[in-house]
Amino acid sequence: MKIRTRVFDVALRGPLGYWTDRSLAEAMGIHETTLHRVKKDIHPPSNAFFAGALKAYPGKSFDDLFYVDDTPEPARELAEVSG
Repeated sequence: MKIRTRVFDVALRGPLGYWTDRSLAEAMGIHETTLHRVKKDIHPPSNAFFAGALKAYPGKSFDDLFYVDDTPEPARELAEVSG
């Protein structure tokens, strides 16, 4: 089970749209490398990432920006390959 993020979907929509990873990272108060690693699923979101996302999107709730993915790992990898 992993906590996944919708931050990158939200970043492209709405009045607080952040059009680059750099501008989103700056708004979140995190390093652009951290943002990239979460985006590429190299690292899971950290507490700083959670707090930064809520800071960058003050009108959004935690549930708007994150969700629990309870898909078993092998099934997720198969879905990504076949999708």
